Amino acid sequence: MKLITFGDSWVWGDELLEKNEYNNELHSKNIGGVVNNNHSFSDYINYATNGGSNQHIIYDLMNYINSEDYDEDDFIMIGMTSPLRNIIYNNISKTPVTWPGWDYDSYISHCDDKLVGNVDFENWWKSHVKINLNKRNDILSYTQSCLSIKALLSNHKKYLVWQSIDGNFWEPENDFHEVYLEKYKKDVNSKIEDEFILKKENLNKELKRGTIDTQVWINIEHQDWKSWLEDNYKHDDVFVWSSNHPNKNGIELWYKKILSKIINKTLG
Repeated sequence: MKLITFGDSWVWGDELLEKNEYNNELHSKNIGGVVNNNHSFSDYINYATNGGSNQHIIYDLMNYINSEDYDEDDFIMIGMTSPLRNIIYNNISKTPVTWPGWDYDSYISHCDDKLVGNVDFENWWKSHVKINLNKRNDILSYTQSCLSIKALLSNHKKYLVWQSIDGNFWEPENDFHEVYLEKYKKDVNSKIEDEFILKKENLNKELKRGTIDTQVWINIEHQDWKSWLEDNYKHDDVFVWSSNHPNKNGIELWYKKILSKIINKTLG
């Protein structure tokens, strides 16, 4: 049985090492490494992407399931990321953009050179933020990601899914008109149009529907990893001093306090 992990920089292990290059030392210290060090897996493969989106997780998971690496006995861990992030292929540089993982000025400082100084790209970015950035779109994107991941894992028996960052998006802004639902029966017509249709509790029920004890979703009912650290510990005790990524202690606490009991039960 192998350990297989998916996620963003929090699962990748960003800023654990000064050079920030993936190597054997980082592989042993990130969250998958900590789990691997405490259990007897035949191998540990990390598919996480630094700065990745939930779409990255879906594509990586699909590629893994259809690769020679896949084994139905593997234990899969997924740390879901911010629903703000979406992969968009742009026609200027012909490259994918993860939008809006960072603000424009921060993004442009390390993006493809073809996008630097391009007025059309800057206007698109800023107008897209102004027009489309809201919690309803976050919830729509997140719901679709969750249901896609569940579908991909439908025949896999052992997995654990949590939220790594940005889990506080479930209270949509006021004063929006809503998508309405239609329902027709004999002599009865109805429309529901005064409340937001995607409810947190309904998605949680759907993710757990038909699962067994070793198929575990805690991404909705448990606080995200980053907020949990912020609410329970002093910043410099659990985060790398220069960023909001967890240090070695922040990783080990998440494993020991939150994940270990679930993993022990799942692995038997």
